[in-house]
Amino acid sequence: DCCSINMFMTGTCTLDIMRNFESLFGIKIDFTHWPNHEQMRHRSVCIKSRYTGTPMNEIKKVLNATMKGPSASRSTKILMYSNMREKTIEIGKKVEEYLETDDETFLIDVMTIHGRQTRTQKASYLDLFVSDQTTLAHDVRILCATSGVANAGIDSKHVRCAVRIEFPPSIQDMCQEKGRVGRIPSATPDAFSYVVCFDVESFVVLLKRTLNPEAKMTQRFREEMLTDHIQVAQLFTSINTCFNHFFEVILSNPDIHNNTPPELECCNHCPGCNNTLQHLYGRVGRDAAQEILFAAYTSNTKYTVKVLSN
Repeated sequence: DCCSINMFMTGTCTLDIMRNFESLFGIKIDFTHWPNHEQMRHRSVCIKSRYTGTPMNEIKKVLNATMKGPSASRSTKILMYSNMREKTIEIGKKVEEYLETDDETFLIDVMTIHGRQTRTQKASYLDLFVSDQTTLAHDVRILCATSGVANAGIDSKHVRCAVRIEFPPSIQDMCQEKGRVGRIPSATPDAFSYVVCFDVESFVVLLKRTLNPEAKMTQRFREEMLTDHIQVAQLFTSINTCFNHFFEVILSNPDIHNNTPPELECCNHCPGCNNTLQHLYGRVGRDAAQEILFAAYTSNTKYTVKVLSN
């Protein structure tokens, strides 16, 4: 008899991901090396949230802080993430136009990656971005990409900031994007950041895309995506929740903390720890804050996946 041993490795995992993998390949995963929440820690990056429908204003602040001035390094790189190809292309053009207006930045190249490009194109663009070499023809230090195309696998010690320009589809996307930043042992939240821009409109667009009956997806997959969207919304409206702790628990081994939830240890450099969300939503409570996000799309106060998907 012949038996095969398969190994499945991923940087971010949940029970749904593992079950989908088993279903896809018709196998049963018998052994796992799945770290606990403490072993999942990656707290060397500051997380910032901005409630805005004009993310370009925040992008300009990031560019001014990292690409200009006497302390700016010529090796500094920035990532920008969007949910849609059109938005990615649009923001890439705006960034190029802004950089061209300044003598310090007009030579910096902006690269755009999205799902419609060929594998060869995407691979060559990623190589240019992560390369430590610059030439007279290319100085690619800013990469604009759609979710899922370049939020995993990019390993460059020079990425100082990642900016998400609209509502994140899932916690996994946020973790992967934040994980592209601060990939050096000496990284600190003072020098490396992940900036998330969102508003009700971008959340509604995301929901409508997932709920579109003409979208080619199974009902099960649609419900999984909705669950992901709502989980992000709940994080954004859980005013006193530490984002890093939330990420660590979501992506750590669920068997370890199912019966005993891990004790909260604040990171002190995220929206939940520094009261950014409290100021963002004013004096409204958690439930009222959820109403702000969900009221634009549905009048139902349950917000369950079943209600939305049906």
